[in-house]
Amino acid sequence: MIYCFTSKCGDYFSIEADGIEYSTNPNIELPQELLKSTIHGGSKVGFSIGMAHQQTLRDLFKQYTDAPQSYGFTKTLIPISLLEYDDKTPVFISRSQARRLMARAENFNVVMLDFSGIDYIGQGFADEIFRVFKTNHPKIGLRPINCNEDIQQMIQHVSGV
Repeated sequence: MIYCFTSKCGDYFSIEADGIEYSTNPNIELPQELLKSTIHGGSKVGFSIGMAHQQTLRDLFKQYTDAPQSYGFTKTLIPISLLEYDDKTPVFISRSQARRLMARAENFNVVMLDFSGIDYIGQGFADEIFRVFKTNHPKIGLRPINCNEDIQQMIQHVSGV
């Protein structure tokens, strides 16, 4: 997963490579002089912390670890939008997309799946995550967040709830 504690410490984190960019807060606009690069090729990373930033490292550790029992990185948040790439009308319907999304998710105790900005998921996509993955990894907690009603219904349908 591209998430690590450092990327969560600030208000803004982005990484760009091969024309694909991921940002934790795309609503923040950084001054252009901070975004300019004299390096041709390679990857670019952006990070900022605002003066009014309130989050402490203790808050962050509580969110992604089992602190104070363990400070291991046991929880992760996976934005479903990571699968969008350059697709102007992304659809999340296939089992192969779900398997790609869940690659290495078995390394965590809790996996939060963020459906922000996603309108619909197909039955195969949902089934691969919420039935097949869950059956193969029963000790891993799957927590869908920011789901609209259609997505919640599809998750319930494949989960048999």
